[in-house]
Amino acid sequence: MEFFTSFDGIDKTFFICAVFGGGLFIARLVMSFVGVGDDVDADAVADTDINVDTDTGAESTHSFKILTIQGITGFFMMFGLIGLALSQAGVWKSLAITGGTVAGLATVWVLDRTFRLMKGLQSSGNINTELAIGQEGTVYLTIPEKGTGKVHVSVDGRLREFSAVSEKQSELKTGDRVRVVRVLDGSILSVDRVA
Repeated sequence: MEFFTSFDGIDKTFFICAVFGGGLFIARLVMSFVGVGDDVDADAVADTDINVDTDTGAESTHSFKILTIQGITGFFMMFGLIGLALSQAGVWKSLAITGGTVAGLATVWVLDRTFRLMKGLQSSGNINTELAIGQEGTVYLTIPEKGTGKVHVSVDGRLREFSAVSEKQSELKTGDRVRVVRVLDGSILSVDRVA
């Protein structure tokens, strides 16, 4: 406590930012590695997303999150550490504040780039349903004459479940062997019974 009371006003602010920001940053980082709280950032910063519209005329919007809990705690941690270090080194308080702010912003930028890189390494799990055309499979849930059922078809070496309709509008029962004729609406397979 004597250590804390030896600081003047701005140094106390730097110290508090470094301790609380650093503590929360490390706790959040550990939780991320363990897999706890992955949806906390999305809920906490839903209103703080920064959207950048591209001028392509398309309706796509590139959305990225800078103001995440991890980014905010990282900012305060580095702001406090660098600001306190500069202040204790005897530089002007305004320069210490500027240095802390620049260090905090740099930390947010580095975290953003790091998490984008890690996200880019993830596999989306999406498959190209067009690869199913010509493949054989079995009916999983009965396909009525004018309705949708389910089929199991092997695509890319993996057995997948798809919604399906009958090409000839005839009922296909569970267990019937079928062949994929075409893909409707990007995800529904049109199938025909294998003779």
